[in-house]
Amino acid sequence: MEEKLKNLRKSMKNTVLKELTFEKKQMDSIRKSYSENFRLSILQLLRKEKSGTELLQGLRARGITNYDQSEAVLYTDLHELEQKQLLLSRWIYEEKRYVLNRKGLKYLEELEESTNKKFSKRLQELWSGGRNV
Repeated sequence: MEEKLKNLRKSMKNTVLKELTFEKKQMDSIRKSYSENFRLSILQLLRKEKSGTELLQGLRARGITNYDQSEAVLYTDLHELEQKQLLLSRWIYEEKRYVLNRKGLKYLEELEESTNKKFSKRLQELWSGGRNV
């Protein structure tokens, strides 16, 4: 299945996506949205305590495989969340475990609310034929 997807992606690059171009502002917006979705998934999974390995499995289950290439990126994100004091972490034997603290839960709720509003607004725009609602 993985090979078929790679072939499809390669084929699309040579046909449909070849003509597609984005301005820097659009690319930055896409990257930010993409990053926010990863962050949202990580935070949602950390409502319950997990190790890095369990977190990777949870992300894979959601279809997020970007961390498979470089797990260090995930651990960098976790470290950043710790620095922002959104996570608690502790070592159990030789395994570090992470969970959201109160501040992290509040941040997650705000992020989910913001994401839902953006999604709802975009759906309304689509339903109205692209006109601003």
